[in-house]
Amino acid sequence: MKRSNSHDTRFNASARLAGLILAAMAAGCSPAATHGAAQSSAGSFSATGAPSWAGSASPAPPAPAAQASAPTPTDAQTPSGGQLQPASAGDATTFTDPTENAFTVTAPQGWTIKGGVQRAANSAKTWVVATSADGATTIILGDPSIPNFVLPSPFSGNQANVAPYETSVQFAGNYAQHAFGSTCAGLTPTGDQPEPEMAQLMADQGAKAASQMGVAALPASAYDGGSATFSCQTNGVADAVGVIDVTSVFRLQNGGLWGVPLLIAYRTPAATQAQTDQVARTIRASFQPNPQWQAQQLAAARQQQAAMQQQGAAAQAALTRQEGAEGQMLSSQAASENAQLDAEHAATMAQLNAQGQRINQNFAIQQYNKGSGQQAEMRYINDQTCVRWYDAAHTRCAETAPN
Repeated sequence: MKRSNSHDTRFNASARLAGLILAAMAAGCSPAATHGAAQSSAGSFSATGAPSWAGSASPAPPAPAAQASAPTPTDAQTPSGGQLQPASAGDATTFTDPTENAFTVTAPQGWTIKGGVQRAANSAKTWVVATSADGATTIILGDPSIPNFVLPSPFSGNQANVAPYETSVQFAGNYAQHAFGSTCAGLTPTGDQPEPEMAQLMADQGAKAASQMGVAALPASAYDGGSATFSCQTNGVADAVGVIDVTSVFRLQNGGLWGVPLLIAYRTPAATQAQTDQVARTIRASFQPNPQWQAQQLAAARQQQAAMQQQGAAAQAALTRQEGAEGQMLSSQAASENAQLDAEHAATMAQLNAQGQRINQNFAIQQYNKGSGQQAEMRYINDQTCVRWYDAAHTRCAETAPN
């Protein structure tokens, strides 16, 4: 029991630290799924890691609202709270996060953009949905409904979102089905490729986030970047779907944690797939976080880390006290048992020694009597008389004389 509690404490502390690093990555780079098990009403992953969101209609402009909610690319509406951004004059449309002024992002002229910051538990998750002027193309950056996942292990217990790790391409296939599968019929993979530059970007962001929090990056962290494309039919029209993502995994001593720090997804007419892919990457590259907002998120992450360290120290101290008390109890019990064994051993040895003394005494008497009998027999044979005895009982003769 002691060892399990200690392992659980260390695992939870390490997992929370990994989650904080993912959260800081989300606050310092492009839209990303951050730590925490909270999920939007759009749905969630199942325990096996396969997508289990409800519905999969493509995003549509939301109704204005006072607070931003998580994006739901699988619903008929995406998150409310991020206001529609009209096309600006010039060559591009620039959108400023209306919820917390956390970021700006740019899309081609005539596109509409919506987005914001979704807060859940201790994380701030950014999201953007950009739609072309003709409504035929939708690009998604980030999806706060995606939680972080706990790797299955003997210590994962009843924790939420326990799922095996997925590579970027595996996750891309699941997400494409989740986001577009029900509205774009016959979703079929058409190709995939690694995205090492995306993976390296997230690895650098993770190391930077850890450094800003004053901790070393987790030694067993790994980042995998990849993209996958798909063909499908929407109302008889050939469409294409693409997903570009990075999955990260933190392998801890007693388990691990994995998440999706970068996600780009789109649906577009098949004839414009290559162009849309480049537009999606360009929009992502245009994402600019507000430095003041970043600093606030970093300060909040440091506060959470300090609280975690205090909680961890208190939990470890409690475990140490418990182990010390149990150790003292076991030592006292062992000392008592040893004392009882020593007493029983001493009593047994005393009994054996007394028994040996009685045997030796009886043997000595037997030998003495035997010698006395032999002397008497020899005096009889030699016709002698004892004239001086060794003892008053006249059992052992010292001097004889002829009769």
